[in-house]
Amino acid sequence: MTILELGVDELRQGVLATGFATGAVAAVIRGDARVRDLWARLVENEREQLPWQAPLIDIARNHHGTGDITVSLGDLFYFQPGQHGYIARKFEIERDTTGSARARPDRFAQGNAHYVIERETIERCADLAETVMMALTPEGQTQATARVAVQRLKYQPHASDFDSLAQLTANSLGRWGRLGAAIDRQRQRATGFLSRKGFADLIGMLSLVPGIGVLVRAFAARIAARDPRERLAEGDTIVERAHVDERYFSALTGARTNVRTEVFANGRWHELPIGLDSIAIFPGRLARRFGIEPTLHRVVHIGNAPATTVDPRSGNVTLLIGAV
Repeated sequence: MTILELGVDELRQGVLATGFATGAVAAVIRGDARVRDLWARLVENEREQLPWQAPLIDIARNHHGTGDITVSLGDLFYFQPGQHGYIARKFEIERDTTGSARARPDRFAQGNAHYVIERETIERCADLAETVMMALTPEGQTQATARVAVQRLKYQPHASDFDSLAQLTANSLGRWGRLGAAIDRQRQRATGFLSRKGFADLIGMLSLVPGIGVLVRAFAARIAARDPRERLAEGDTIVERAHVDERYFSALTGARTNVRTEVFANGRWHELPIGLDSIAIFPGRLARRFGIEPTLHRVVHIGNAPATTVDPRSGNVTLLIGAV
């Protein structure tokens, strides 16, 4: 059992904890009307200008960055080949002492105005996250109090677009910044023991040295070829590199055209079914507090997908709700 399938009526305390502890790396929950409702509120609601349809200045005004991209909030533009590739809007929800759910940030610039997230939307996101958190908490244990992460992630329709956007980002940097970006691009090729901090940095730097760089890149490629986590179907492109999330769980729904999320189990990758009639859940690193191992996963752009039009607003968009 790699992917557990449940109906929403089966979500009781501990059911996901038991499933993950007995071999499942992900679960798909069907029949929850909240999924479609939140998609309509957070993706299809055209009163809200989403960042992938916004002018660059609005993205900048809505950016609440930190030194760690994984904890930044607001609007994000993150293209690092082989590592990350998305435009996103992220906010967090926390309940105050009265039990009321509050979002941070709770408003986003739209030209000369602001869009304010509706109170009902915030409460419904928190409600869904708390339901999943209950199912993730083993029986007999008290459910942890956690912040709710809400993210909308947009992936590009063409594989070449990821590289073009990464180049645009790198070209806005100074000389040393561009060198750092080039090193980062090479260090992403380090796998296995070479991916450890220090080793990967050394591989990245040596890969750019004239002459020796060719040998270093060949050595890194040879190591990667032996790693089943690096296997990729011909024509496919890595959008999000294999990683585990720094959350208790990640719950995904979305409209996919030519990208897929894969989970790693039993030495190979498995496609995680993601659609608008279900929510797909897998544990993150914080779930170790419950004795549950996090799920390694990645996002892939499908190279042999039939040519199709991607909806500019909702196509290749993932709605993620998690607990931090």
